[in-house]
Amino acid sequence: TDGLRFAIICGLVIAGSLIILRLICALGASAFTMFISRFITTADPNPGWKGPLIFGWAGMRGVVSLAAALSIPLTLSDGRAFPYRNLILFITFCVILITLVVQGLTLPALVKWLNIPDPDYPLSNKKQELLMRKEMSAAALGMLRDKYGKEYQENPWLLSLESRYQGDLDMLGSTDASSKGKNNVAHYKNYRRIALDLLEAQRELLQKLNKRDDLDEDIIKKFHTLLDMEEEKIRRQFEEETA
Repeated sequence: TDGLRFAIICGLVIAGSLIILRLICALGASAFTMFISRFITTADPNPGWKGPLIFGWAGMRGVVSLAAALSIPLTLSDGRAFPYRNLILFITFCVILITLVVQGLTLPALVKWLNIPDPDYPLSNKKQELLMRKEMSAAALGMLRDKYGKEYQENPWLLSLESRYQGDLDMLGSTDASSKGKNNVAHYKNYRRIALDLLEAQRELLQKLNKRDDLDEDIIKKFHTLLDMEEEKIRRQFEEETA
């Protein structure tokens, strides 16, 4: 029992030491890169601490460590048993188990908590969606006014289309960081609440219409799908900006 307790303590101490040492090395390498970038050109002069922290925490041990431990011979050249071989194997298993379970299971949570932006896409997905919607609405509205200016002024359907694009632009513009305020957020929350309530009322109507024998159920399902798409659009719209 005492031997097992000693082996467990050794395994925990060595596993903890390896984790701490790897974190120190990763963060130290980042600090060294920031220092040396003053004198020479480096790929990333300011790697920060988040990336190295993830790199250090991702140092799980596995097959290589186990293979190295199992490669220890059973006996020495004079026939005596290799000293502490079983202890080394046990400590190796402890290190593998702790790093795989503790570090492996907590790594996704750590990455999510650090919220490191993608270096290839500095804007978040929500901001990219917002930018694309604004550009698309502006392009459509500009083309409608420039290319079909005379036609849309005489066509009530095209006037309605212009109002829709202009409304989208106004709403998207109201969520910009430069114009964001308590009033804008409150207006949008009211809009979202009422819009979702209206969609729910339409769903209830479709359920009533579905009981009629003279209406095709497939067509009703089609309108349910359209309502679901509209609801998803409203729920996703400006979530990040109004959070």
